[in-house]
Amino acid sequence: MTTPWRTYLIASVAAATLVAVALDGVWRAVAVIVLVAGSAAATVVGVRVNKPPVPAAWYLLAAGLSLSATGQLVLAASSRGTDTYPSIGDVFFLSAYPLLFAALFLAVSGGRWRPRIDAVLDALIVGTAASMVLWVFVIDPTWTVPHGTMAARLVSTAYPVGDLVLVLQLLRVSRAVRVRNAATRLLIAAGAMFLVADLAVPAAPYLMEIAAREQLLDGVWIVGHALLAAAALHPSMARIRTPAAGPVSAIPYTRVMAVGAAILVLPLSSALADVLHLSLHLERIAPFRVTLTALVAIRAGGLLSTMRSQSVRLARLASTDFLTGADNSHHFVGRLTDVVDDLDPADAAQPVVLYVGIERFGELNDTLGHRTGDELLRAVATRLGDAVASGGCVARLGGDVFGVLVPGEAGVVPSALAVELRQLVDQSFRVSDVLLTIDCSVGFVVVGEDGATVADVLRRADLALTFARTRPGRVARYASSMESEGALAPVLMAALPQALDDGELVVHYQPQVEATTGRVIGVEALVRWQHPEHGLLGPAAFIPAAESTGLIRSVTLFVLDRSLDQCARWEREGLELNVSVNLSVRDLLDTNLVDDVRTALERHGVAAGRLELEVTETIAMVDPVSSIEVLSGLAELGVQLSVDDYGTGHSSLAYLQQLPVGRLKIDRSFVTDVVRNDASAVIVRSTIDLARNLGLDVIAEGVEDHATMVVLQQMACFALQGFGLGKPVPADDLPALVLDIAARWPALDGPVVPVQRGPHTPGRLPIELGGEVRS
Repeated sequence: MTTPWRTYLIASVAAATLVAVALDGVWRAVAVIVLVAGSAAATVVGVRVNKPPVPAAWYLLAAGLSLSATGQLVLAASSRGTDTYPSIGDVFFLSAYPLLFAALFLAVSGGRWRPRIDAVLDALIVGTAASMVLWVFVIDPTWTVPHGTMAARLVSTAYPVGDLVLVLQLLRVSRAVRVRNAATRLLIAAGAMFLVADLAVPAAPYLMEIAAREQLLDGVWIVGHALLAAAALHPSMARIRTPAAGPVSAIPYTRVMAVGAAILVLPLSSALADVLHLSLHLERIAPFRVTLTALVAIRAGGLLSTMRSQSVRLARLASTDFLTGADNSHHFVGRLTDVVDDLDPADAAQPVVLYVGIERFGELNDTLGHRTGDELLRAVATRLGDAVASGGCVARLGGDVFGVLVPGEAGVVPSALAVELRQLVDQSFRVSDVLLTIDCSVGFVVVGEDGATVADVLRRADLALTFARTRPGRVARYASSMESEGALAPVLMAALPQALDDGELVVHYQPQVEATTGRVIGVEALVRWQHPEHGLLGPAAFIPAAESTGLIRSVTLFVLDRSLDQCARWEREGLELNVSVNLSVRDLLDTNLVDDVRTALERHGVAAGRLELEVTETIAMVDPVSSIEVLSGLAELGVQLSVDDYGTGHSSLAYLQQLPVGRLKIDRSFVTDVVRNDASAVIVRSTIDLARNLGLDVIAEGVEDHATMVVLQQMACFALQGFGLGKPVPADDLPALVLDIAARWPALDGPVVPVQRGPHTPGRLPIELGGEVRS
């Protein structure tokens, strides 16, 4: 289907051709008037149909076309067979130019002009070069001929000058929209037509081919008007102020055009003047040459300055992470290379490379969105950058891992620095009006001691980070023993799906003992991998990677199924035990979790109250809304819920009270030192007291010895769990372990003995236990 603008343009070009080759006299004049007036009318129609953002610009264009039509009418009416030049019609023709200039200016800029120095210089260079060409080939010959009036000379000069200004304005339009807009292309084509027609008139005396076909210029002139109207009819005229999509050249083509014109205009003008047998008056064009040379010199200096600044910017971009603004891995490796090259083994203080990894960043991204994730990465980069001295380097190495390079300085303890950075990142972040608390892990390498080459340092720091993520304190320094274990992780991840199918994963159970009676009230299900080559592997060898790769859901469902199956078996054997299963972040964000748990309970015929599901406090805080929704659904089933590893995150009991949980499990890092460390004792006692007041039971993990057990009994802890009571065992061995605990309990619950306590740490509250505990 032919569009209106294309139909109009084809018809106008056909009519212009007819005027140029077939019509003469009155009919020719009438046809020109009708076609030019029709262009003005078509422009008005285009404004009404396309509704541009600045309609005044296009109405000015229509007014300019109307003046041209009026000028043609006046010219035809006043000549009456005579060929008078200039005529009154020329007044109308020349009056149209200011309207066309204003129309183009408003169409592109909307009346707001914000000139740039480089753009102004480009315009001055092109304008000066073009003015010189006009002077040599149009103005100078016109003013030096012996015949002709002053009015004729002025008018003959005004037309090409007006066309030149019009073309320069169109070039500005093309630069503003980068010539991607059809309406813009039509406008530029129209300006080219006017320039060709008006330059051909003064060139006719020197080129006989033009003089013999001068009547054809009316057709070119009409086509120029038709192109302006077609631009108004084209729908893209409403978007003429919108820069086109696509890459922008570092050096716009107008700059190349400007410099090229300045370089070529002088020799080309001289050569063309010789061909046309024109006298090139050097003294008359000297001002043009001097001005042009000065402008080119200034522009060249500006280009050099721009290129230098762009070079600096590109160098900065090449060494910067685009998302966070921190250094990137390329720059980090370069800095580390310099450090390694300058390393002096005799220095007491050696540089340190630390890898800081954000825990569960993928789940946070999935929950809160990539925008929030990106803002969090930027906030972490800023916080790390503020913490590192000026001689250090912070880089984003990819994903959720940052690299920190700290030069060797006296008094810097690498392990203390690693802990400090971990604690720094663990503090809350205000991101997108949301207060986020995250965990991070830090693996570090002391350059020189732990690795002497760049490759070794980077690889070992990454390996240390992997191990840090499996440790309670989430900080690890590289050790040679990590090599064999670390090399195993990719192999295990590749084999894990098949291991699930082949039944290589097994579940061991660790008893939970009621502190006042010694009765085993439940067990925690702990997954192991009975690998055919590497033996029995603990969860630290494969669970962290399973969480990051998405395999954790399959592992959780496997453990849930096996645990409920075993719970049902024990119950049939007369052993009534609750079973506790750990959940990951991905599990808690899985909308199918409640249905999966319900199905598993029904399949094995286990009462919901026999199942306890454990989540860490950090997991529950990743997405509080979704967490509460899923946990509430599980609570409605009758499942018991508990918070595992309490004390390692940043939640408060007041926050946890909002969750439908009934039990807290205090992290082993506090429990194992409760006898000899006053601070740990205060934390544990306070947690037990507050939890009891909130109606929550407390289980203490990490009970490794009798003294710890007795202290926790005195604190009225509800239940105990740890190697001191019983290690995780296969299901078949659990009944015997339960009987063994029952047999040992009277001895464990015997007389009191003194406790050897360490000195009180200044600034921490001591805890009084009467100086004795029961043995």
